Amino acid sequence: MGARLLCEWEDVQKENVMKEFQTIEIHPSPHLLTDSGLLYFRLGNYPLAIERFTKALEISNNKVRLYRYLGEANWRIRNYKGMARWNRKIVACFPNDIGGWQNLATAYKALGQKKQFTRATRHIDSINNRNVSSKESERIVSKFID
Repeated sequence: MGARLLCEWEDVQKENVMKEFQTIEIHPSPHLLTDSGLLYFRLGNYPLAIERFTKALEISNNKVRLYRYLGEANWRIRNYKGMARWNRKIVACFPNDIGGWQNLATAYKALGQKKQFTRATRHIDSINNRNVSSKESERIVSKFID
């Protein structure tokens, strides 16, 4: 009896997901498109996730979050040009976003773009140096002296 209830519950869940997807097609919203993109992402269907995130981007006010999702999904399918594209948008909005710069450096390295890779890693170093307090710097240095 428990297994039957579980199967019925799963059928209801699948039906609810299908209704939500139909709603997305009729009345797209950034929230629904993003959620369905995340669902596809979690299922490993990165091309469909990218499609949903891209559609959400057209009507969303929270573009940076979608840039992150798009960068990550492109990385998963080893589309390093796409990964670089979306992470460049992140660092254009937030020049000191360490994660954006690290992902950008990863993409540049994979693409064999040595000059851009070097520039990105230098920028990462400068961000890290600015984020380290003077007391923290002293502590790090003393470890090497003692």
